[in-house]
Amino acid sequence: MDFSQPYNQDIFLGFLKDNFLPNDFVISKEKINLTDLSFKPERIQKIELLGEVLSLDLKIYEIHHESENDPRVTLSRETFRIMANYSTKKALILFYSKNSPNYRFSLTTIDLKLEDTRVTKEYSNPRRYSFFLGPAAKTRTPEQYLENKGRIKDFDDLKNRFSIEIVNKEFYNKIAEVFTNLAGGSRKIGSKSINAGSGALKLPSTNDDILRKEFTVRLIGRLVFCWFLKKKHSDSNIPLLPEEVLSVNAINENKNYYHTILEPLFFEVLNTPINEREKKYEAIPWNQIPFLNGGLFNPHIHDFYEPGILGISKHIGNLEIPDKLLKNLFEIFETYNFTIDENTSVDVELSIDPEMLGRVFENLLAEINPETGETARKSTGSYYTPRPIVEYMVDESLKQYLLTKTGLDEKKISELLIYHDENINLNNKEKEKIVDVLDKIKIIDPACGSGAFPMGMLQKMLLILQKIDPDSQKWFDKKLESIGDKTLQKELKTKFKSDNFNYIHKIGIIRDAIYGVDIQPIAVEISKLRFFLSLIVDEKVNDIKENRGIEPLPNLEFKFVCANSLIGLPNKVKVPLGKTENKQPQLFKKEEQLDWFEADKDIEILKKLRDEYLRSFGENKKKVEKKFQEVQTRMFKHGLSWGGGNSQTLKLSQWNPFSEEKCDWFDPDWMFGIKNGFDIVIANPPYIKEYTNREAFDGLRESHYYQGKMDIWYLFACKGIDLLRENTGYLTFIAQNNWVTSYGATIMREKVLKETQIISLIDFCDYKIFETAGIQTMIMIFRADKKNDNYKFDYRRLTVKDSSFENVLDLINKKENIKTEYLNPVITRNKYLNNSLTFSCSNNEVILDKILEQSNFKLTEKEVAQGIVSPQDYVIENHLKRLPHLTLNAGIFILNNKDKNDIPFTEKELELIKPAYTTKELGKYYGISNNSEWVIYTDSEFKDPKNIKPYPNIKKHLDKFQKVITSDNKPYGLHRARDERFFKDEKIISARKCIEPTFTYTDFDCYVSATFYVIKTERLNLKYLTAILNSKLVAFWLKNKGKMQGQNYQIDKEPLLALPLKNISDTDQKPFIDIVDKILTIKQRNPEADTSSLEHQIDQMVYKLYNLTEAEIKIIEK
Repeated sequence: MDFSQPYNQDIFLGFLKDNFLPNDFVISKEKINLTDLSFKPERIQKIELLGEVLSLDLKIYEIHHESENDPRVTLSRETFRIMANYSTKKALILFYSKNSPNYRFSLTTIDLKLEDTRVTKEYSNPRRYSFFLGPAAKTRTPEQYLENKGRIKDFDDLKNRFSIEIVNKEFYNKIAEVFTNLAGGSRKIGSKSINAGSGALKLPSTNDDILRKEFTVRLIGRLVFCWFLKKKHSDSNIPLLPEEVLSVNAINENKNYYHTILEPLFFEVLNTPINEREKKYEAIPWNQIPFLNGGLFNPHIHDFYEPGILGISKHIGNLEIPDKLLKNLFEIFETYNFTIDENTSVDVELSIDPEMLGRVFENLLAEINPETGETARKSTGSYYTPRPIVEYMVDESLKQYLLTKTGLDEKKISELLIYHDENINLNNKEKEKIVDVLDKIKIIDPACGSGAFPMGMLQKMLLILQKIDPDSQKWFDKKLESIGDKTLQKELKTKFKSDNFNYIHKIGIIRDAIYGVDIQPIAVEISKLRFFLSLIVDEKVNDIKENRGIEPLPNLEFKFVCANSLIGLPNKVKVPLGKTENKQPQLFKKEEQLDWFEADKDIEILKKLRDEYLRSFGENKKKVEKKFQEVQTRMFKHGLSWGGGNSQTLKLSQWNPFSEEKCDWFDPDWMFGIKNGFDIVIANPPYIKEYTNREAFDGLRESHYYQGKMDIWYLFACKGIDLLRENTGYLTFIAQNNWVTSYGATIMREKVLKETQIISLIDFCDYKIFETAGIQTMIMIFRADKKNDNYKFDYRRLTVKDSSFENVLDLINKKENIKTEYLNPVITRNKYLNNSLTFSCSNNEVILDKILEQSNFKLTEKEVAQGIVSPQDYVIENHLKRLPHLTLNAGIFILNNKDKNDIPFTEKELELIKPAYTTKELGKYYGISNNSEWVIYTDSEFKDPKNIKPYPNIKKHLDKFQKVITSDNKPYGLHRARDERFFKDEKIISARKCIEPTFTYTDFDCYVSATFYVIKTERLNLKYLTAILNSKLVAFWLKNKGKMQGQNYQIDKEPLLALPLKNISDTDQKPFIDIVDKILTIKQRNPEADTSSLEHQIDQMVYKLYNLTEAEIKIIEK
């Protein structure tokens, strides 16, 4: 099948029959009468049923529409309604127009609504996935997935053939290979390994690995952006960027392509107004290229762009980018269809769209960090958020905001956020109310990455405005009255006259509503790039107009800033004239202390300059930058005269919004002019544990939100709450789900409970949302609220291990299935303060309350200890990079029997060699005393190297590993040896992470790692306690009130100390002890023996002990 040919029904049906669809595909043509529909289509002119696949319940249609460009949103809406009219849930549809030889082949699905088993014409969850085909299409992808893979086997196979995820992954892998070959490093793609050494890119006077990689990311970003520009044509079919400048052929025709073509394109043409360009760029093809502005093509200090007298780069000999690699990159681009229209969750074209930029660059930032051996994005904790998750979080945030601000019905608000539903039941007053509150909204992403959430907000706000203000009159009037900048006023009036309503909506949203912060400069650049593309898509190219009708892009330096969101300015105190902060801070009460710059008239000047800068370019842009910095300097000097050089004024002077450098603090008042907080704070914050990257916490340990064992995203949550508008702001995060029980999140939990109302928690449990990260996540929405002490909230979770992304979509859409659970727990602030947040269904809560009431005993801090932390047990792959002569898995602090026997330890040294046990020996109830491993048990005394002298063979052994030992007690001590009494005599060993709670009774010396906890008490018989701990009742408690990692238990110290145990008389304990003795005796003879009947007896005795009813027992057993 030649997919590059114009559409032909007979040829395509032959392909479907002979090559693609199952053998039961039957061709049966039937014209559909449009007058039989329940609505009148705007775009669709003809429909024909071509056939059916009975085994898949799949219809095949042909739809003829009138538009040359395929109006995707309208066409998709009409198609979904037609399918609902005919009760068709799944269809393959060929969309074509006589105005164009190109066409689309789409897989289209909907869910039909049932009422009393009767199918209605209402539908939900619509999806359209399309291949773009015909003479203008790149056909490699459709050939690969539609033809080369042969006939489809089932509907899942069909869905996979139309999967944008597969296309995206394939595209990214190809781009990543070019990135590695340019920037250096190694990469594994499937079975293919790439080792590019230091890379083909050569930069002047530096071999810095980070600079090389950032240069490469910036270059690829600009080139992808330019490739999208090529897809934007005038009515005369002249692209914004001609083939003579950007193509494989252009590389073939221009040796040293980067210097001869790309540098002039970036830094002399796209970045320069047409009337200011050098004479040599007045001729074809350069004169076809419009001026873009926006800063994307401003020469970065590390672009090393220095044109000489003849206009040729001074670095032509020492900045080298091989033409061959640029050609490889362009060959990849030329293989795929690029579409400048962003896909939505409802309508997906299997092409490269602007959203793919975010995915590519989030992942390109995840390259090898030579200092840690980890990926940069792993060390910065970032992962790309899948589009459906972004869309859900954006929708829910906007819905909550609109509900709060308008008081409208939830159904009406929800309808505004759905792409496929164009019916809105709002009167004019309600529409004006929504326009008014959208005009006032302030949104920030404090960890914006590539801009997925800010862009999602822009798209959904645009959708709402398209529905309630299609002619932009309301929005236009609202914005015009608030704009002081004459340039922007003139631009909006021009766009309004030309009916460019989307542009008017977008520029207003960008100007007033959306803000982003990220600590990585390159991430901020990519966020801006996404927004530039979004504006370009709505421009109409007109070859006879100035700059081909393209408005210069806005400057977004005051919309996206590179700063540390977690560090604010030092305390701001107004000091009387002639005094200094450090001499007389006591002159003002706290409530009387004002920001020193708040009373200054220059603040208003800065606000106006920010607005003016958005739309400035050329010489005017330079003037605004100069004026801004002059005012900033004046304020700084004024502050010095007040404060005597205080740290705050110094901080303020450090921020240069026109620089590429990051700022080590963030202040929304100073940077954005926002004093009263944000209506929505939305993010996928970084996830970094301090023990994995201590440097990430530098400067943060002084924060009152800092605590030990925390994750950095807890700080983002606390700071995010601080950024909210009082009583009405919403925080929406996707982050790890263990904060509800983690000790390290105690401060964050208290802040959430005291200062917010939980609106919803959506827990994905075991399912990994982020493909590159083995972390378990949830979506959380909090509203700023310190008053409401008792409320219900929406709590949802997946309930099984083998969940799929389809189950995730069901969960966020609140669709019932056996893998989802929906609860409405009650939060009572006083009940949960200083406790973990765990929630169960109402029946479970009754039982849990009863268990708690029946209990009379809890373990104490001194009775529970974690096992030994080495932290280097064995040699791992990462160690081999520093010590290549070592053997993988060789023992460091942990030795096997052979290691122990091969090293000639003295009698004195053997006193430090202790028996070590793992899950191989330690099972439920019983532990095997014959160990196969040993631990070198050196405590903190061995931090002093003198103390190792009496142990020469241990010293010799550990000396081999000095470069990789990171213990606090290095060079010879364990990181945390623990109190040795816990490892001796009678005790209970508790597995920390387990499929079911596993408590082992041991009475022999048993040293364990930090993957276990040890219980040692003299207040309760340990065999009796072992019986209680291993019971189903305790498992039920831990599942509902302890820590869960998906479906796995995580039994840390906090859950153990919170267990509601029961102490009874010695006489009453004896039956439990007797059964435990029987289990231990049986297991001693045969560790694999089945003791389930005895364990069942214990379960029944424990139920009776806590006075549970038969009905309550059934719930636990279930």
